[in-house]
Amino acid sequence: MGTRNNRVGGGAAAVIGSRGPSKPSKPAAGNSALLEQMRQAAENVDVATLPRIRLDKIAPHPDNPKRRSNPNTPKMLTLKHSIEEHGFLQPLTLATRADIVAASPELEDLIDPKAEFVSIIGHMRTVAGALAGEIDAPAIIRTKNLSRGEIAAIFFAENKHRDSITPIEEAEAFDRMLNNGYSQEQVAQTLGVSQPHVAKTRALLDLPEILIEAVNAEQLNRADASRLLKISKTSEAAALAIWQDHLDEVKEIGDDDAKSPTPIATLINRQRAAAELRAREDDLRAVVREHGIELLPDSRPVTDLVEVAAEDALGEERERVVGARISNGHLTYLAQPVSPPPTTSIENDAADDTARSDPADGPVAAASEDDRVHEPVAATASAQVPVVSPVAAQRRSAAEAASRQRAEACRLFLQSELPPATVDQTLMDGVLYAPSRLDAKMAKVVSSWLDRKIRADRDIEAQVESKAHRQRVSLAVVLAAIENEASREKYDTEDWPPYVQRHVARLRDLGHLNLDQFMDDKLASNDVG
Repeated sequence: MGTRNNRVGGGAAAVIGSRGPSKPSKPAAGNSALLEQMRQAAENVDVATLPRIRLDKIAPHPDNPKRRSNPNTPKMLTLKHSIEEHGFLQPLTLATRADIVAASPELEDLIDPKAEFVSIIGHMRTVAGALAGEIDAPAIIRTKNLSRGEIAAIFFAENKHRDSITPIEEAEAFDRMLNNGYSQEQVAQTLGVSQPHVAKTRALLDLPEILIEAVNAEQLNRADASRLLKISKTSEAAALAIWQDHLDEVKEIGDDDAKSPTPIATLINRQRAAAELRAREDDLRAVVREHGIELLPDSRPVTDLVEVAAEDALGEERERVVGARISNGHLTYLAQPVSPPPTTSIENDAADDTARSDPADGPVAAASEDDRVHEPVAATASAQVPVVSPVAAQRRSAAEAASRQRAEACRLFLQSELPPATVDQTLMDGVLYAPSRLDAKMAKVVSSWLDRKIRADRDIEAQVESKAHRQRVSLAVVLAAIENEASREKYDTEDWPPYVQRHVARLRDLGHLNLDQFMDDKLASNDVG
């Protein structure tokens, strides 16, 4: 069947060794030294000298991922063709069924009673060999009992070496080791990973079953699975709703390569923003009810009313208040406008004087100095209050409402997990286009977004120890500077500069901001999709 490779697979040899001293079943501290002993025990094996075991006498180990028995996967078919052409280039590593059951009695009912051996390394080769028409295969027989935790470590190392292990399979391997005498630190040392990685990966087993299946099917990656896990701890229904939204979008896109589904992180941010908005609006409704103010329905026209500041609406202007409106988390009190006081004009006074005088008496005498002092100043053209058109007032109101929405989106942005590219783009826009300094006004805004006191008169490094937190402060200052520009009154009628457009689009794309008509028009007019 062609030239045969006489070495054991690299992943397996790195953990178990083909022969040599056995290690104690209970892990000792510093298992890395024990693994080094196993590596040194691995030796070249001439496949031709090994016994051949009938494939129908070999059963899979119950803890080996079941998907490795699927005969229709591309990897299995590739392995089948290789065996058809070259035979078995590597031996199987087996243990007797009796030894496996002796070490782990709970597995007895899970292993085919007709089998004499259980595959430890090479299960896919066992399946592929049968598909290729092979009757038997060369094998190394382990004569030492292996604990379930030890076998879990072997499966992990072998499958990881072949780059064919899912995060859930990894989590299951960690879990079996932890349930068989290993500590998290020992698992980490044994498998060459970090202790936090062990803890975070094992936690994926707490995902709802449908999400576990999605991870194993490689539909859901590790990072997104961890994000959904956080959601599911509070509300499993919310996590499943996000996943369903993702599936619906994938189905809708179909085979259109030009489109891609919304990232899971963005869907999570959108749900979080919507939930916080609902909670905020519920609180605002409670405030309105507490003060006995009517919440005006959307169908009620309000063009005849004026906005009143909250302190005035609940204070000296209370009698004029007609009702309140809640929109996008903002409460607006609406009141009857104050009737303008009657005004007099010089022209009216002159007309009255003319009407009272007798034309025959001649012109009215000039007013005295005292009379001129008391002439109404408001009647002069230069003292009249500028008139703001209803359209301009409406634009300003829309711009202010949009600014409040973006401020809330900035707060959510700073509290979320941010892709490195987003951080880089935001900081670059701040450095190149919206330079700013942390003054008192800026510090107040930044403090409200970060929920911590930031002072402008002290060095940031003295206030924030963590490098990650200092980066958040830097991002907050940049966002505040961009928002300061975006909120300028001139943009009620003018286009935003490109860096402001990118800023608003980022908030939208990350799911923190639902564009209202004002912002949507701003981006649409500049082809920012």
